[in-house]
Amino acid sequence: MHSLDDFWEQLGGCDECPLQCGEGASPIVRLLVTRHHEAARAHRKLGQRARAAEAAVRDLEATAERNEERLATLAHLQKASAEEAEAALQAEMDLVAQKEAAILALSTPILHVLDGVVVLPLIGELDARRAEMMTNALLDEVARSSARHVVVDLTGIHAMTAETAEHLLRVAHAARLLGAEVELSGLRADVARTVIELGVDLSRIRTRSSLKQAIAHASRTPRAART
Repeated sequence: MHSLDDFWEQLGGCDECPLQCGEGASPIVRLLVTRHHEAARAHRKLGQRARAAEAAVRDLEATAERNEERLATLAHLQKASAEEAEAALQAEMDLVAQKEAAILALSTPILHVLDGVVVLPLIGELDARRAEMMTNALLDEVARSSARHVVVDLTGIHAMTAETAEHLLRVAHAARLLGAEVELSGLRADVARTVIELGVDLSRIRTRSSLKQAIAHASRTPRAART
């Protein structure tokens, strides 16, 4: 069984068909054949356009997929870059903190001059942070070495504040709790006047005019005798 499309194709391809040619040709048949050919051409064009559109859609889908992959890659790289930057910043901050701690440690050295005698020379200002580090380091060393004499040398201190004086009192009190005798040495005259003007009582701490005198006194004490 032939379809209607086959019939129209055969009819359109027949050049000697009496329905289209000759005296008995029918104008209606010729018109129908012409319309059929036009419709076929339009159908083929639509099919071509549809296939082209499908190909374009596939290309767009492939492009979108590639773009998504690129976006995912960029997001991953951005996240990795941010994490690397954060890690680098944290490492830099840790390094700065380590350097600051090292500088503070160097600014408050604890020296063993005799058996049982340690000297803590102070230079510059004594703020709260430095005082806390100094106190902790000194108490750790007194406990570790069983020191019985601690000499805090103030030769490098050119100005005394009430806060600095209070720090010294706390250091002396903490060292005495561990059984160590604390002495101050090298207290300058102008610094001593400032202490008096501030109303700070350092009379509970023995003072020596120089570090040499303080060490000499410690050396004469039986508990700090030389080995």
